[in-house]
Amino acid sequence: MSATAEVAWSLCTFDELDVHGLYALLALRSEVFVVEQECVYLDIDNKDPLPGSRHVLGTINGVLCAYARSLAPEDNRGPDAEPVARIGRVVVSPDYRRRGLADKLLAILETDLYERFPSATLSLDAQVAAEALYAGAGFVRCGEVFLEDGIEHVTMQKPSAIATKGLE
Repeated sequence: MSATAEVAWSLCTFDELDVHGLYALLALRSEVFVVEQECVYLDIDNKDPLPGSRHVLGTINGVLCAYARSLAPEDNRGPDAEPVARIGRVVVSPDYRRRGLADKLLAILETDLYERFPSATLSLDAQVAAEALYAGAGFVRCGEVFLEDGIEHVTMQKPSAIATKGLE
């Protein structure tokens, strides 16, 4: 990414994705999560089209360089059966890493989730190697390390600003 290249960010529902955007995000997720990380798993999990799901795409000159999705609390239940808003499938193309794109993905999804669900707790399963990235965005580890598709993960959460008011 050159110093003059600008990332175009879009936040959309599944129905708002065009066929090219859908193809690009599935290709990027497959490139990184299946091929690069050598994990054979079914990426298409029937959660992308849920009404509360949102997709964030970052493109440069029409090329997808970063992607993530969120799930609404009603579409996801945490380990204690309490609904939590969920962030997942956070991915940056190998050619665009270490340029702050993951931070921007998280910020866009966090803003959208808190606008739609002000009292929601945000949750994600972080690869242990990326735990510092999420901690830097205010997520806190809340569990032991577990294996998912052969990669160490940890559940991390971030309570809403409403939930933390008065604790300061």
